[in-house]
Amino acid sequence: MDAESIVSIEQQVAGLHRVAQVAVDPLAPEEALRRIAEEACLLTEASASAIAFLTESETKLRLVAVAGEDVQDLRGTVFRVENSLMENTVRRGENAIPFYPVHPDPVMESLLGGARLRGAAVVPIQCDQQMLGALAVLNKRNGSRFDSSDVRILQILASHIASLWRRRQLEQRTDRLRRELDVMYHAAQSIGSSLNLNEVLDTVVDEVAAHLPHAFAALFLLTDERTHLFIAAERGLEGEEREVMLAADEGLQAEVLRSGEPRLVNAADLEPGVEQFVPRLRILSALYAPVKSRTKTLGLLLVTSTSRNTYTEADLKLLNGVASQAGIAIENALLYEDAHRRAEEATSIYELSQSVNSSLELHSVLDLVADSVLRLLQVDKFALMLYDSNEGVLRTYVSRGVDPAYFDRLRPTKGQGIPGWVLEFQSPVYVLDVSADPRNAAVPLDREGVVSLACVPLQVGMEAMGVMLAMSSRRRLFTIAEMELLYTIANQAAVAIDNALRYEEERQKSEDLRQYFLRVARAIGSTVKQGEVPQLIANIAAEVLRADRAIYYTVEGHRIKPMAVSGSRMATLLDEEETSSMAWVVKTGRPLLVYQASSDVRFRDDPFVQREGMASCLAVPLGGKKPTSLLAVYTLQPRKFTRHDAELLSTVAELVLET
Repeated sequence: MDAESIVSIEQQVAGLHRVAQVAVDPLAPEEALRRIAEEACLLTEASASAIAFLTESETKLRLVAVAGEDVQDLRGTVFRVENSLMENTVRRGENAIPFYPVHPDPVMESLLGGARLRGAAVVPIQCDQQMLGALAVLNKRNGSRFDSSDVRILQILASHIASLWRRRQLEQRTDRLRRELDVMYHAAQSIGSSLNLNEVLDTVVDEVAAHLPHAFAALFLLTDERTHLFIAAERGLEGEEREVMLAADEGLQAEVLRSGEPRLVNAADLEPGVEQFVPRLRILSALYAPVKSRTKTLGLLLVTSTSRNTYTEADLKLLNGVASQAGIAIENALLYEDAHRRAEEATSIYELSQSVNSSLELHSVLDLVADSVLRLLQVDKFALMLYDSNEGVLRTYVSRGVDPAYFDRLRPTKGQGIPGWVLEFQSPVYVLDVSADPRNAAVPLDREGVVSLACVPLQVGMEAMGVMLAMSSRRRLFTIAEMELLYTIANQAAVAIDNALRYEEERQKSEDLRQYFLRVARAIGSTVKQGEVPQLIANIAAEVLRADRAIYYTVEGHRIKPMAVSGSRMATLLDEEETSSMAWVVKTGRPLLVYQASSDVRFRDDPFVQREGMASCLAVPLGGKKPTSLLAVYTLQPRKFTRHDAELLSTVAELVLET
C-alpha cells in the first residue's frame, strides 16, 4: 500500500470522526447538516454535495444543506422527485453511481454553477425504515467516476444524518411534551383556581389564545335545550360576531359533540362541515375539542386560523387537554354557584319578602328591590320601569349605577327597545352584547356603559305593570339560574309595588275626599236657598272631576230633567224612553263611563253632546236602584274615567243631597 493511500485512509478516519462528533455536539440542525455535507465533499473528493429531505407530499424534495467550491446556495429549493438525480434512490431505496452521460438534472447543474454533471454518487437517508431523503455528491474533482468506496462513506454519513434526524425528532417530541406539560400545569392552576363561572370561561380562552396561533378562539356552551351553541367567551371576535349561535345538530360541531372526539382540519375550505360564521375571517384551519363534564358534554372549544396547515396533532392534543380541564372546572363552578346561590337566594328572598311586604311606602320598596338585585346577581347597574297607561310609556322609578336623568328621558313604548320588547311579550330576556342587539337602537342602553343585561317583566296576575333590568358594565353570561332568581325577585317586587301603589291611591283618595267634603261643607254652610243646591252639586262635580261641563238631572216619571249646568247654558229636556245615554243610566242603575262619545250608540241622539262637542262622559245614578236624580260630567278632550272617579262623584253628590 503506497503512502498516498495511507494518507487517504487516515483522512477518511479523521473525517468520519469529525462527522461522529457533529452527530453528538449540540449544534443547530442546519449547522450540523452543513458540516456533514462539507465532509462528504472532502471524503469523496467531490466538487459538490447536497442533502435533500422529502416533503410531506413525498412527491417533492427540499434541499436542506449544500457544500463545495463555487456552489450556488440553493438551500430551501423544492423540486420534484420525478426525473431527478435522486429519483431511484428515494423511490426504491437503492444506491446509485451514475456516470457520464448522466441524465440532465437542472437543480444539480444549478448547484454546480451551470457546469455539466459528469458523475455522481447517491445514497438514501433512512430511519426506522422510513425514507427521509437522499445524500448526493457530484463530479469528482479529478474527473474520475465515483466507486463503491465512496458509496460506503456516504452510507456512513447518511446513517449519521438519520441519527441527527432521530435526535431532532426526539428533542421536538420532548419539547412538545414539556410544553404540553407546562401548559397543562399552568392551565390547571389558573382554570381550577376559581369557582366563578365567568372567570373560569375567560381563563380557559386566555390559556388557549396564549399557546395556540389563532385568528379567533371561542368557547361555546350548549343552551339549556341543547339545540344550539352560544359563545360564552372568545378572543378575536367583534360586535355582532359574538352573538352568533351554531346549530348543535349540523356541521362539524355536531360530529364533535356526538362523538366526544376532537377534530383537526387543515384545509377547511375543502371541508363542508366547517361553518364559516365570521365573514371577515375565512377559516382555513381549525381545531375542535369537546368540553365535557363527568356526565355530559357541555360545549366545545374552537380555535381557527386563516391559513392552511396551521395546526398539528400535538396542537389538537394540547387543546383537548385544556378542554378536558375546562369541562371539570366549568362543572365545579356551576355546582358551587348553584349551591351558593340556593343558600343565598333562600335567605335573601325570605328577607326581601319580609321587608317589602312590611312596607307600603313605594320608594322604600323600590330601594329594597334594587339593592337585592345588585347583591344577588353581582351586577353594577339596575333600573326598574313602570308602565304609565295614560301616556302608554315606561317610566324609570329607581336606578343604580347609571345617570338617573338619562334613564328618566328614556320613555319606551310597548315593543320599543329591549325594555319595551319584554313588556309587550311579557317574556324575560338576557343579552350578552347590548350594543350588537338590534332592539337597542330604539332605546340605547349601551350609552350608559351597559354591556350585558337581563330583563324580566313585572307582573300582577296576567298584566305586566313594568320591567326590571339587571345590567353589567362588562360582558357576562346570565345563567338560567340567575334568570330564575331575577324572575322570583320580580314577582315579589310586583306584588309589593302593586300594594304600595294601591295604598298610595287609596291614601290620595282619602285626602281628596277630605278636601272635597270640607269644600262641600263650606259651600252648603253658605247656601241659604234650597233651589241653589242643584247648581252647587253641578259646580262641585265639575271642579272635583276637573271636567268641562257638569249637569245635575232629576228623574220625574218618564222625564229626565236637567236642573243645573256648570259652564254651559241649560241642556235640552231628555225623554227616558228615547235611546239616550241618560236613559240608559236610569234603566240600568249603573254608572256610565264613555271614552269616545262620538262612537257610542247611546249618545247618537244626545243633543247636548252633539251640540257642545263633548268627547267623554261619566254619569252616575243617585237615589238607589230606582234613581231619582243623575249627575254627569263631560270633557271636550278624550279622557279615561275610572271606577274611582265614579265613586267620588257619587259620594260628593250624595253628601250634598243628604245635607
